[in-house]
Amino acid sequence: MKKGMFILTILVLIVGIESCAPKYEIEKIGFDTDLTEEGRGVTLIHISQWDDAIKLQGEVFVEEGSLELELLNPDGELVYTVNTTAPQEINVDEIYPAEAGFWKLRFSSPNAQGYLRMHMTKFKY
Repeated sequence: MKKGMFILTILVLIVGIESCAPKYEIEKIGFDTDLTEEGRGVTLIHISQWDDAIKLQGEVFVEEGSLELELLNPDGELVYTVNTTAPQEINVDEIYPAEAGFWKLRFSSPNAQGYLRMHMTKFKY
């Protein structure tokens, strides 16, 4: 009887932990780049009606100059923004409810040195 309760408890814990985390990552897109004097970039990710969430995750290090980073939803509304000057290090880990359409991540880094590691990931739960 004790062995059966132990196994049941373990199974309940596994199911509970599994249901709290995203089931799988569908697609990941973004920037892994060094910042340069006239650096600019735009990337898009398509979110369908079957996707559950979009995650913005990464880090920025601005050693010199400045950086502007923006995430826009399919309606063109600004969802997340960073506008910073050196020296600055920023870590980002944000989750947003999925809205169907194209999400845009863009940056500009006039006279900047440093790096940008930032990605949009769509998830199914």
